[in-house]
Amino acid sequence: MLAPLVLFGLIGTPPEAKTYRSDDLGLVFDYPADWKLKKDKYSDNLEFPMADGSTATVQIFKTDFRQPEKVWQDLQRDVATQMNRNVTRQWDETILGVPMLMTSISYDEGGVQKRTLVGLLYTATKKKLNFRLSSNGGVADEAESKWRKALLTLRTTSGEMPVKEDPSKPLVDPTKTPEGRPIVVLRPENETSKAVRTKNSEVISVLGQNVRLYMPDGWKVEGKDGKFTLTNDKVAGQTTLEIAPGGRTEAATALHAASAESFDEFSIVDLRDETAMTRQKSGLYVGATLRVGTDAKKAPLVTWDIVGTNETLLFMIDYSVGSEHDFKQSRKNVEALIDLFALEIVK
Repeated sequence: MLAPLVLFGLIGTPPEAKTYRSDDLGLVFDYPADWKLKKDKYSDNLEFPMADGSTATVQIFKTDFRQPEKVWQDLQRDVATQMNRNVTRQWDETILGVPMLMTSISYDEGGVQKRTLVGLLYTATKKKLNFRLSSNGGVADEAESKWRKALLTLRTTSGEMPVKEDPSKPLVDPTKTPEGRPIVVLRPENETSKAVRTKNSEVISVLGQNVRLYMPDGWKVEGKDGKFTLTNDKVAGQTTLEIAPGGRTEAATALHAASAESFDEFSIVDLRDETAMTRQKSGLYVGATLRVGTDAKKAPLVTWDIVGTNETLLFMIDYSVGSEHDFKQSRKNVEALIDLFALEIVK
């Protein structure tokens, strides 16, 4: 079999193709011009049409994962099991000379059979290509075939072949940031401490399932389709909530992405405090990045990106307010979300 880089040289860029490039991943590939690329703070999303009129979606994440391959595969299986989804197959493929760790998952969503293909390119890089291809079950093979054609054009931005990950090598210092500002890392609570559940809770519908949210006193939730607003009479500003599948690896990636996007809103950052992904009173692992400064219009701005997970679902809370005084008045109640916010799938 020809190596992927050689195949790309023979195949060339397909006519009327667009190019996806990620300098964070050091990777490039081409995709058909009728595919739509949409970006949010957590992933880059490619949507493309299927024969049955539905749309398939490839979510591309930049995932920080340096543990052994088996740990990744076990994590995918555990998450699927907790969400009542069926792992139909797990296997490895070789792309660009390194393993692509694959998991195929089938499930029912609103009475429609769905299939998701998860892949992690196991390169010796801090950020790894992690994709999730989701489609209706009846056209899943077609969706996978189209995605694989795009992957045939995958190559590195440097032109060099990547190297397989070796978890035994030392990690990069995670306390260094592009902003060069100090980070405050809070110590985790005792891993064996009992998880706290608040009396204030609401059940919402998300990802085709009922999910119970536990919130500190005074907090309420409104919204649908995975995007919600959290309100509290004692909290100024805006607080939004999103929920997605994922464990600690995905949560850390989501926090990094959210933090990077929030940073772009500032012209000056006077304070940056980061809480590492640690176990909170809720029993969930939660990380957060707080920034205080001014925006492009020289107006005061405070943002607090909060991401947590129960190892099955992850939540992303974005808090922002345009007044340091209002933030100081609201801070205690937002901190309570970090400590006590929790979510569970209702069986």
